[in-house]
Amino acid sequence: MNGSGSSSQPIGALNIAGIGLVAVGTNCLASTLDHLLDLNQEVAVDNAYVATFGFLTNAKVESVLAKVKDSQRQYLLSPYGAELGRSQIAGRRLEVSNNVPSNLSKSAGTNLSAVIYGNFADLLIGMFAQLEILVDPYTDLAKGTVGVRAL
Repeated sequence: MNGSGSSSQPIGALNIAGIGLVAVGTNCLASTLDHLLDLNQEVAVDNAYVATFGFLTNAKVESVLAKVKDSQRQYLLSPYGAELGRSQIAGRRLEVSNNVPSNLSKSAGTNLSAVIYGNFADLLIGMFAQLEILVDPYTDLAKGTVGVRAL
């Protein structure tokens, strides 16, 4: 999510120029429901809005958001209802990964975290390793063929 684009790292979502950004103060502030709705609007005004969008953040931000209450004094993240992987904010999915950095800085603010809003159904994860070749003489033994698979 925060790759630099150098030393064989892909450019992470946080480092791509031109992506909509919601500023939350000079030195940053704790996330609120209004900030998250502003992220939603930032995408919607670019006509990029689809139903599979969701929020991605780390455990530190999840902990802050779990304590936020709306105008009816209801928790933003229900401490009672959601099973793991089913949390939602404003009807949008909330995922938590500590791959989202918590050591960002802005002006005098340090140890800051990011909240990313996007279409994670389109997320591609590239994993690179050595070529692995597997020879399988057993699966199609009755046919007299050998399967070869390269990963």
